[in-house]
Amino acid sequence: MNTYLAIMVTALAFTQIMRVIQNSIQLRRQRIVFEKQLKELADMELTERDFEIQRKAYRLLVEYLEHRDQFEECAVEVDFDYEAEDD
Repeated sequence: MNTYLAIMVTALAFTQIMRVIQNSIQLRRQRIVFEKQLKELADMELTERDFEIQRKAYRLLVEYLEHRDQFEECAVEVDFDYEAEDD
């Protein structure tokens, strides 16, 4: 019985060690990708105009969402099956 218990504990310890190794490898890969993306963002030059455009887009989105039903009522239906007649 002690031998069986020792084998099971050893197997469990081994699987836990493997999980820790796999997690550390995955975290290292994620850190590399994160640092690469962060470097790309740092290289971008954001201007005040970029922020103004973002604020304007946000305001337009909020306005649309607040008045969505009014926009849908004003929508024009387009018939895409229309065939032009030759004169």
